Amino acid sequence: MLPAAGRWLRLAAHLALAAAAPSFAMELTCSGRDDTVAIARALDELGDRGGGSLTLVGPNACVVRSDVELPSGTRLRGRGAVLAASRDGQFSKALLVAGRRDASIESLSLRATDMANPAIAIESTEVAYPARVRQVRVEFSSRPGAAEPTAMRIDCGDGHGSCASLEDIHLECDGDSARATTAVRLLGSPNRMASAQRLTAVGCGRGMISRRARLSVRDSLVRLSPGGSVGFDLPADSSVAHSRVEIPPKGEPPEAASVAIRLGPRCHIGHNDLELRAPMATGIEAGTECSISGNHVRAAKAATARGIVASGASTLVGNRLRFEESPAAVGITLEGSYNVVGQNVSVLSRGGESTHVLVRSDQNVVDGNDFAGADWGVRPPVFEGGPGFRNGARLTGNNFISAVRGCAIFATGWHATGNHCSWVQEGAGFWFGSPGPYGTCSAHTLISDNTLHTAKADTPLIRFAASRRCVARNPQAESSLSACTSPESCPTGLRCARTTCRNITIANNLLMSPEKDSVVIDMFGTSPDARATARAQQIQIVGNTLATARTSSLVRFRADQDPSLLRDIVVARNLPRRRERVTGWNPVFGHAAEATSRRHRSPH
Repeated sequence: MLPAAGRWLRLAAHLALAAAAPSFAMELTCSGRDDTVAIARALDELGDRGGGSLTLVGPNACVVRSDVELPSGTRLRGRGAVLAASRDGQFSKALLVAGRRDASIESLSLRATDMANPAIAIESTEVAYPARVRQVRVEFSSRPGAAEPTAMRIDCGDGHGSCASLEDIHLECDGDSARATTAVRLLGSPNRMASAQRLTAVGCGRGMISRRARLSVRDSLVRLSPGGSVGFDLPADSSVAHSRVEIPPKGEPPEAASVAIRLGPRCHIGHNDLELRAPMATGIEAGTECSISGNHVRAAKAATARGIVASGASTLVGNRLRFEESPAAVGITLEGSYNVVGQNVSVLSRGGESTHVLVRSDQNVVDGNDFAGADWGVRPPVFEGGPGFRNGARLTGNNFISAVRGCAIFATGWHATGNHCSWVQEGAGFWFGSPGPYGTCSAHTLISDNTLHTAKADTPLIRFAASRRCVARNPQAESSLSACTSPESCPTGLRCARTTCRNITIANNLLMSPEKDSVVIDMFGTSPDARATARAQQIQIVGNTLATARTSSLVRFRADQDPSLLRDIVVARNLPRRRERVTGWNPVFGHAAEATSRRHRSPH
């Protein structure tokens, strides 16, 4: 035991002395002319000595005509000097190539103009010796026609573990090709990863891109050029936190889409500040199983901007969205199922089809959010076409203030409990059925313990607005969702079928409509054509508390309603009983008259 212990002690002492011994250092004063040979000789000498540091001294620039490649164990520094690429130089890889064992770049400025290759290329295949780049400033412009112009390229290769560490990097893209230039491009296998802290990329069309290798980003800034496409575009298991992305107004073409942060599955996107000023900009696009929390997304004059797009099984918590002069913007889009949206604050402008939460998938939870403004609160894609309604969403404890057209449009299997919907401007608070051009309705829906308020007599709190729609005669064929009133209004081969609202419970809600002659629940009363109304079956309106004027109606039907379309409609035990008035159609006697009984059940 003692001889073995002695050998380990001697080895530890030897390593300590080697670490404490100063490495070989050299200085080179830049001439402002061609310093290619002088830098190459200095680096060769450092390589022969097994490593060391080379300091480039200004104030003149060190101009080189070919690649500057760092040997193993070499550290390149700058002191008031700039490493510049000669315009007539020939670069095979990059202006500066690093990545061999324990090579690093510190406190250096680079000027790479009219380049067909990157300014910095890191080729790090050594797992135990990741390349380090610190306090580096790069001014970059690419040669016209260059393929995939990139300011910094990192090639991690195969294997496992970290391959590069970037810290305090400033990249600035310039020239006519800036819109097509990528600030940082990461290559390598999914088992390799890199980290970036306090990285700034200004004027590039793309910020940081990786297709397979993972990247962790913190405290960084990406300011895209006009017409830029993406700030961060990273694969699965990557993260972007405490960073800022700015998307300026578009150049030409103005309809091109852009994304601030796009990450793959199992990602983390937290506490970022995103500013969108392009018409079709998107703040965050995330893959499945992502955590999206604490982000601030702002948009101005971005007509169709989208704040956050979640693919599925993700958690969206504590985000803030504020869109101004963006009439058709969407705050949160749920493309995949099993998302949880909670404790977010969304303030959207009005005047089009702006929406706080657009639900394009099944089985989602929207819980405890604050929504202000916008035309719609939570809705399926009833205006965009395709599958109109999505199933099984749950809305709990949300606060909707000053929605123009409605707080929610309900689909099959939706539950809404404990929500507050106030100051609805027009339309209705809650909708059963589609107010858009795609006819469909709701089923198996529970609306309970909500507070609904409107300040206008012609704005009901709850509205049934379903219609007929064109469907295929063959059940196996694809159906159209366009609304219709007659068989002639459908394309050839489709029939005009009536939709059905069934198994809906509206119970224990506080319904406030203080204006005279107001309507609390509009049962197809405003449908333009009696033939277009849907069937209504197993509708229960029970146990609600009414804060309405004496001349108001709890339920209003059409005067010319076809009695065969209504079945098992119950209106009972709503308080106060004297306000429990049903107008337009009497479900007991089947004629146009005001109902007087407190319990109304259709005999059909």
